[in-house]
Amino acid sequence: MHQALHRALEIGVARIAPGLINVASFLLLADTLELGDYGIFSTSIATAGLIVSLVYGPIKFSILPLHAEYAAQGDQKGFETSLLGLALLVSLVLICVAAIGFLLDDNLGWLVVIVISMGMASSLQPALHARGQFWRYGTVDLTQATIWIALVLTWVAEVPSVSTALMAYAASLAISFMVAWLLVGRNLPTLPKLQSLKKIFAVGVPFTAGNMAENVIFLGFRYLLLLFGNANLLGTFSLCVDLAQRTVGVVINLFSFTILPRAYKELLTLQPSVFFKTLGRAAIQSGVIALGVMAGIIIISSVEWFAALQPPVFSITAFAIISAATITNRLKKLLIDPISVYKNRSGGIAIGYFIAGPLALLSAAIALNFAAAEIFYLSYFLGYLLAAAITTSYIRPLAAI
Repeated sequence: MHQALHRALEIGVARIAPGLINVASFLLLADTLELGDYGIFSTSIATAGLIVSLVYGPIKFSILPLHAEYAAQGDQKGFETSLLGLALLVSLVLICVAAIGFLLDDNLGWLVVIVISMGMASSLQPALHARGQFWRYGTVDLTQATIWIALVLTWVAEVPSVSTALMAYAASLAISFMVAWLLVGRNLPTLPKLQSLKKIFAVGVPFTAGNMAENVIFLGFRYLLLLFGNANLLGTFSLCVDLAQRTVGVVINLFSFTILPRAYKELLTLQPSVFFKTLGRAAIQSGVIALGVMAGIIIISSVEWFAALQPPVFSITAFAIISAATITNRLKKLLIDPISVYKNRSGGIAIGYFIAGPLALLSAAIALNFAAAEIFYLSYFLGYLLAAAITTSYIRPLAAI
């Protein structure tokens, strides 16, 4: 009982508390900024996430799958410091880009600062996850979330603009990166050996490609709205996506957070069937709870507690459909993607998105042309559903696992 309570507190600090604070922060920001400005800010942050996945992706996506192997070999620190060294080299290049960005436009410069801070933190924090140091992992997220909401309530509230919001978000990320570096152990960066570099890229590149392909849907829909000049729909869509990611999506992330390190370790010591059963149970349990959370948010929006959860800013229909899309995609990452890696079919992760993404965007564009908002939202869901189906078919025969 004591151990279960301790683990529940760890998970609460690591994932739930920062997630709730971030939800409050984005709702407050949606109240503070104009609806169209919120959409631009959210799209900017999503764009930064895309760039982080592109330039830091092979590093951050390789940490969890490979960490257990290097720890078993007694080379955990060497693995972690080599990843930090790679991330630092990437950041040095981006610092030059940021300097040019500030000369052209302040918002562009701050966007690059967000990329650097987010990328460096993502190259450190997953090591805490892989070690099972959930308190430390949670401290990083809690630091970022607390500083972010404080800045929204003070600085952004005083000067409500996209530029101020970007600067405040950059500041919260930069501080969280420093906290992550301290908690990892203040390791000094080293350059990886060639053998390690090959492993890092062999595992990290397919996941990076999959993440980049995912943004055909995740970010493509936002830019499609910008192209059509529909600022209000962009604001509503962005708020519903942000809310779904940080509530419904976090539930499944919690299971991924606790289950995946254990599942990867089971592959080293137990039969692969145990790996599959562990993932399957987690997918079912997290999916059911996520649906409950979605229903809870819809109920809360109906009692008019939060201004940002009322029309025209918020749409129950949009949130329900986008939440279904989020659940589908997160379950894919929890169950289907790890199996793809195990079966050496990780190329299917990117293929699913690359095929489904353009089809979903075409459907969404047609919907916007006829001002059919519900069809636009449904296209978002169907895009993720089709991507999951394609990746699943790519790794078949599943009956053999």
